[in-house]
Amino acid sequence: MAGRLDMMEPHGHTHPFASLEEPIPALLASLQDFVPMRLWMVSRITGGRWTVIGAEDRSGQIKTGASFSSADPFYRYLAMSRHPCFREDASAAHDPAMPHEWAGMAIRAYIGYPLISHRKEVLATLCGIDEQRQPPFTLRQRRLVATSARTIGLLLTHSRSLHESRRFKRQLKPPAEIDQLTGLPNLLAWQNMIEKEQAVLMQHGENALVAIVEVQEPVQGDMISLPEWDKNALRDAALLKSQLRDSDTIARVGVNRYALLMRRVTEEQEQHLFEKIRRGFSEAGVAIAIGYAMLLPSGSLAEAVRMADIRMYNAKLRASA
Repeated sequence: MAGRLDMMEPHGHTHPFASLEEPIPALLASLQDFVPMRLWMVSRITGGRWTVIGAEDRSGQIKTGASFSSADPFYRYLAMSRHPCFREDASAAHDPAMPHEWAGMAIRAYIGYPLISHRKEVLATLCGIDEQRQPPFTLRQRRLVATSARTIGLLLTHSRSLHESRRFKRQLKPPAEIDQLTGLPNLLAWQNMIEKEQAVLMQHGENALVAIVEVQEPVQGDMISLPEWDKNALRDAALLKSQLRDSDTIARVGVNRYALLMRRVTEEQEQHLFEKIRRGFSEAGVAIAIGYAMLLPSGSLAEAVRMADIRMYNAKLRASA
C-alpha cells in the first residue's frame, strides 16, 4: 500500500490546493506527461482580451498572465470553435480559418477543447500546440484531454460563481461603509470584511494575499491643500484598480493609505503582484511604501493584516533612511 501511495503522490503533496484555480497548472503538467505537446494552455476572455490563466510550455515562451487581443487570428479561431478538435497533422485538415503560425511557433499539431458553461457561454479554451506533426492520438489520450477540460471548466465555473457572489455582497454595502470620495470600501468596511472573509476563505481552502499601501505624497512646504489630497486620492484609487483584478478588494483605510485583499493567490505569485503594484505607481511618478503577507503562512487574515502593516512601515523607514 505504501508503494502505491508513493506512486500516486511522488512529491508527497497531500494538502489541498490553495484556490479553485491553482489545480490548473497541475492538470496541464499531467497532460504534458501523457499527451506531449510543446504547449498546453488555458485561456480566458475578459474585457475584449484573452488572458492565459495556465500554461505548460516546454520552451518557456508562453507564461501564465500573458494577454492577447481578441483580434489575434489564433484567438479569433478559438472564439469560433464550439466543439473539441484533435488534429495530429493540422496542415492536412483543410481548415482555411485555422492559422498556421502563432506567437512565433508553427502550428503542425493542434488540440482545442472549448470549456462551455451550463449557460452555453465559452468560459475558456484548453488547447495544445506542437510544431511537429504527431502520431494518432489514442483513445486514452483523448479521454484524458476531455476529463481535464471538463475538470478545468468546473473549477472556473465555481470560481466565477464565488466571485459573482462576493461582488453582489460588495454592492449591498451600506453608505456608512463607503468612502464618499473614491467610492471604495472604507476602514469600517475593511474591518468587517476581514472578519467575514476569514471563514469563507478557510471553508473553500483558499489562500489570499493582504497588502497595505501608503502613498508617499510630495509635500510642498509644510502642508498640502485639501483639493490636492482629494485629487491624489482619486488618482491612487484609479492606479490600484488598474493593477488589480475585479475579484480583488481595495479599501481606503486612511487619507493616503489603502488595504488590499487578493484572493486565489499562490505564494509563487505574491512577489509578481507586489512588483506589479509598485511598478504601476512608479510609472505614474508616485512613490509608495508597501507591505504584504499571505493568509495561510500567517494563520489568519487578522495576522496577515498585522504583518503587512509592519512590513509597510519597515519599507517606509528604509525609503526615508
